[in-house]
Amino acid sequence: MLHVDSENVEIIPSRTHPDRGTVVARGETRNQRGEVCSDHQGLADRRGTEMSTASGWGRRTALTP
Repeated sequence: MLHVDSENVEIIPSRTHPDRGTVVARGETRNQRGEVCSDHQGLADRRGTEMSTASGWGRRTALTP
């Protein structure tokens, strides 16, 4: 069994487009014994209320500004 925690660490607004920006996210995966199996950090583009993949994130996720 795996448990995944993730959080948006920072949202950086675009200087030229007020409805866009960059999201810095961090995550950690633990096994059934609570041991860390994986930790990761990534960047994603933010457009309006949706977050699209930019580098290393394999899915689109709704993001509430």
